[in-house]
Parts: sequence; C-alpha cells; structure tokens
Amino acid sequence: MLRTIVISAERQKALEAERLKQVAEREAELAEQHAKEKERALKENIEQMEEANRRQLKEMTEHYDKVMNDRLQEQQRLLQEGFQREASQLRQEIERLKNQPKPKKRRCVIM
Repeated sequence: MLRTIVISAERQKALEAERLKQVAEREAELAEQHAKEKERALKENIEQMEEANRRQLKEMTEHYDKVMNDRLQEQQRLLQEGFQREASQLRQEIERLKNQPKPKKRRCVIM
C-alpha cells in the first residue's frame, strides 16, 4: 500500500511535470507566433511607408517637371515675343530709312 502511494505520488509528479512542460511549450509557441505577427506587421508598415514615399516622390517630381515645363514654355514665348518686337522695330526702322531722302553723291574735288 505504501508502495502504491509512492508510485501514485511519483506518477502524479510525472504527470504534473508533463503538464507544466506542455504549458511552457504552448507559451513559447504563442510567444513565437506573437513575435512573428509583430514582425510581419512591422514589415507591412515599412512597405506602406516606402510606397507612400515613392508616391510622394513621384508626385513631387511630376509637379517639378510640370512647373519647369510651364516656365520653359513661358520663357520661350517671351523670347519669341521679344524677337518679334525687335523684328517689328527693325522693320519700322527700315521703313523709316527707306522713306528718308537718299544722300546725294558728292563729287570729290581735289584742289
């Protein structure tokens, strides 16, 4: 009977140790699963931030290109207008010169 009690107590100890081992393994699995989920969420957040940065850079680049293109077109227009004004001024000067009396040839007299 004493031997049966000792065996029963040892068996209870072994069962409790096995139960504690299983609980510890389960907790370790849950901790690992939680760490993996946290890492996955962190990677996802990083990817979202990188994508947002790429979009923002693309939008800023497109805006810069548009502004530069607009300014270049405006510059080109102003240059053309400027040259047109100059050409118009030259035409007016040419017309004025045409309408002026031509200088008469002078004879060169050597004395």
